[in-house]
Amino acid sequence: MKVILGSDSLQQPLTGIGRYALEIARGLLAAPRIEALLGYDLGRVHSLEEKLARLDAPPGEAPAQGSALRRRAAQSPLVTTLYQHYVKLLSARLLRGYGDYLFHSPNFHLPRHPGPSVVTVHDLSYRLFPEYHPAARVRWMNSMVPESLQAADRIICVSAATRADVLREYGVSAEKTVVIPLGVDPDFRPRAAQEVEAVLARHGLDYGSYFLCVATLEPRKNIEGLLDAYLALPSALRQRFPLMLGGGVGWHSEALLARLAAEEGSGQVRRLGYLPEAELMALYSGAMCFVYPSHYEGFGLPVLEAQASGIPVITSDVSSLPEVACEASLLLQPGDVDALREALQRAAEDASWRAECVASGLARAAGFTWQQCVDQTIELYHHVHR
Repeated sequence: MKVILGSDSLQQPLTGIGRYALEIARGLLAAPRIEALLGYDLGRVHSLEEKLARLDAPPGEAPAQGSALRRRAAQSPLVTTLYQHYVKLLSARLLRGYGDYLFHSPNFHLPRHPGPSVVTVHDLSYRLFPEYHPAARVRWMNSMVPESLQAADRIICVSAATRADVLREYGVSAEKTVVIPLGVDPDFRPRAAQEVEAVLARHGLDYGSYFLCVATLEPRKNIEGLLDAYLALPSALRQRFPLMLGGGVGWHSEALLARLAAEEGSGQVRRLGYLPEAELMALYSGAMCFVYPSHYEGFGLPVLEAQASGIPVITSDVSSLPEVACEASLLLQPGDVDALREALQRAAEDASWRAECVASGLARAAGFTWQQCVDQTIELYHHVHR
């Protein structure tokens, strides 16, 4: 079987969608049943192997919205509409000779393709919570996603919650959709203190003595609410367990960045920025507790990574997060600052809960593998390609 994989999200620094596309690409390259594999960025069919090789370059800080010129252009409805029409025409011309290939878009957007096609939908936050996105992104997604869902032979949803959202909001046939959960890299695992001491020392951290949150700094991730809850803890607890924030800069983050800069002088709240994967794995396994109070997630990959790393989890009880979190996780409404403060305090003081949550989380994470995700995706390809 021949496959073209959309590769526009394969760029550093990797987002959650980029991680998914990377793992699918690696799995397809290693799969004997895939006889030919190409990548497709907007306007170019290319070697997927070469694209993956370029990902080895050291990542930088995630840009908030790209260059100033691109930001201004993206805010123009006329420019975005013209660009969308241009992409459709260009894609139709470039792909018309690839009708014997199945096209899989791992990132919502399905170009015009003469052969069978699959599209992955990760979440509907742009539709359900448009206030958490730039207006230009909302316009683009509201225009592009319905067309992609209509054109696709099958729709992959990364969680049951996302599938329910797709069925409710777009009225597509239930038979056209399938849930294929994401996986977790086996290198996310528990590590002893001596294995991570060098990484922790670079950040001035002690093993098992800090809260960790890994999320893009943007409104949907509810970092403001986390700060409110954390800063309401007793001073002694904050001194003992500082809050570490890993992740790049996203949209509408100016006020949050200013607040974080003001807090960093205390040493209790520190922004780590976008982290190389090996360093991120060490910081996960060295944390006392992982906190992820997002307002909405299509899957919630950081929760899975934390559980696989052997640390307890506090997260929200909305959207897909209860599907991923283990039974012992502390689940709460993301807008309830008092409940979040109480959960943080319990995590710091209740060693028996932490041990229970670690054991439950490791068992839960074992059920999500990238190989399983790839295998189920290839099975779907064969079903569509018949």
